[in-house]
Amino acid sequence: MERTRQQCRQPGEYLLIEDTTLLDYSERPAAEELGRIGDGTGRGLELHSALAVRVEAWNLEQPPEGMAVGLFAQQCRAPRKPPAGESRQERLSRPRKSQTWAAALKLGGRPPAGCQWI
Repeated sequence: MERTRQQCRQPGEYLLIEDTTLLDYSERPAAEELGRIGDGTGRGLELHSALAVRVEAWNLEQPPEGMAVGLFAQQCRAPRKPPAGESRQERLSRPRKSQTWAAALKLGGRPPAGCQWI
């Protein structure tokens, strides 16, 4: 991933395509330390990945062309059940799932001049 982030510091435009995949181990009762996934009854992990693609050509007359650079960032979470009796303020102060999306950019730092991360 560090090599990918370094390549994405070369001049050009890069798409950082992010997605979360649910790793479902609900059928494995021995795996007790896993998180809650899906509707809360599933057991497993959330694997969030960011793929870097260098934009080679992109305009309104043709479909976008790009070349995969590699995995820019990846993190795995085991979501936990909220604590019983948690107040609204406590719930709102907890880290949000949406913060996962910005975490990849924090790992890469700021793109240098002549380089754009989309």
